[in-house]
Amino acid sequence: MNPKTRLTLVAAAFAAGCVSYSGSGLVPGQATEEGVRAAMGKPTAEYRDDGHHVLEFARGPVGFHTYRASFDANGRLERIEQLLTPERFASIQLNHSSKDDVRKLIGTPGFITYFPRTNIEYWDYRYLEDRMKMRLYVAFDASGMAVKVERTMDPEEMSIVGNPGGSM
Repeated sequence: MNPKTRLTLVAAAFAAGCVSYSGSGLVPGQATEEGVRAAMGKPTAEYRDDGHHVLEFARGPVGFHTYRASFDANGRLERIEQLLTPERFASIQLNHSSKDDVRKLIGTPGFITYFPRTNIEYWDYRYLEDRMKMRLYVAFDASGMAVKVERTMDPEEMSIVGNPGGSM
């Protein structure tokens, strides 16, 4: 299938409601993993967390959202949650949270940059906070522990999303 045909089919699926950006409309306790995959598309990560099967849907690297769908032992949806929130960022514990901990807490980073001189790896996330385009940087030392968390306005976007004076 050529790229133009594939793009047309994907656009048609979105327009028909076959693919959901956030999983809205999926009902916990009723939706199955197969239904979530059909609605939200291919997950960016899949893992087990506290005995639950988890699918991650990162809407990046240039997107602002990462959703996590958790399933019970019977394969039924328990919940879908947005991971890129200031409350979740505050849970990152310096010198204690590992890369795996951070990935499970806030999802797969949009970009990873390694600085060999300092032996530090930075994970970069884009997110929205009060309609402002923001960046979160998490730095990891050579042992894989988070040593710095920094939130800043997105240097490339420096603009407000939506209409601050009216309804969105």
